[in-house]
Amino acid sequence: MDAGRTTVRERIEHLRDKYGWVFVFLAANQDAVVAGGRMGIAPDRAAPFVASPDGLQRAFNMQCAAVASMRAEGALAADWSREPDGDEDKDEA
Repeated sequence: MDAGRTTVRERIEHLRDKYGWVFVFLAANQDAVVAGGRMGIAPDRAAPFVASPDGLQRAFNMQCAAVASMRAEGALAADWSREPDGDEDKDEA
């Protein structure tokens, strides 16, 4: 693969298909599913977050959950994008 002539989507697909990489996409203040889809990220691997200190902390928590589930179970848990305390609507008020 010539990295100088490929798109982000092509790179993601190559790494996912050839090496089994798992990608998640976190997007601040935008439609994460649409933006991630443009790069080849599956809808269940994309999650939005609010661009605020609390929102950023939630995004880090989501990423931590994704990595922990991959390490423990070898697969991304279905609820990887939910906060452990279930307070996912905190920033939306």
